[in-house]
Amino acid sequence: MLIAIMVCLKLLTRDVPGEVMPLEATFHVLYINLDADVDRRDRYLDDMKRMYPDRLSLERISGVQHAWGIEGCRLAHLKALSRALEFDAEYVLITEDDVIASDSNQALRGCLSEFVARVRALENRRRPAMLLLECGQHLEKRICLHQCRGGPNFRRVLFGGNNAGAYLVRRNFIPRLQAVWGCARGIHIDFSWQLLWPFYDVWMAFPPPLKQRSVWSHNLKGMREECQKFDTDLYFATNRYL
Repeated sequence: MLIAIMVCLKLLTRDVPGEVMPLEATFHVLYINLDADVDRRDRYLDDMKRMYPDRLSLERISGVQHAWGIEGCRLAHLKALSRALEFDAEYVLITEDDVIASDSNQALRGCLSEFVARVRALENRRRPAMLLLECGQHLEKRICLHQCRGGPNFRRVLFGGNNAGAYLVRRNFIPRLQAVWGCARGIHIDFSWQLLWPFYDVWMAFPPPLKQRSVWSHNLKGMREECQKFDTDLYFATNRYL
């Protein structure tokens, strides 16, 4: 399995020119939600109305029910990526249905607006492949970041974990992410997508405007406690030698 993934990476890291499309100030939003999770869907929609009222569109991607939670998650995100390819947009926002504001309801809209302003100033080839927007539990101790062209409120991910709960993905990067997640059966997507990070500019909002709320986890088969917002002071203390 790992050999197959590394072969794919070798092919995918070649410089493939991408189509230049206008960068919009608002984004198509695809959210993953199981058919049975009606309460989560309703809460998510209410939260998004407050956090991102200027969205271009909001579309549900039906989750994949699977006895193995991580496999259902992988297949659902692959469905979302396939749909994202159908939009004539440079970036599409993909989220899961358990994200909430880390701190302020205005943070997501402000983050995306600043991202657009920063990326518009970059040459097409220098625009990031992804922007990670969600903070998982104890992320400060699990991720290594570096300054990037996005300014102080964005960092390039060098290595370490981050959840796939909310991310902007660039259209010409989607086939590469599909190839990795398509090969990585049995590996949690939070880990397998990290194989691409050394080869591409993957940014994280610093701090992330979203986090996981307390819900029943289909992966853990139990209640997951709500994450704390990203602590920048703790991150710098943990990574003092960067």
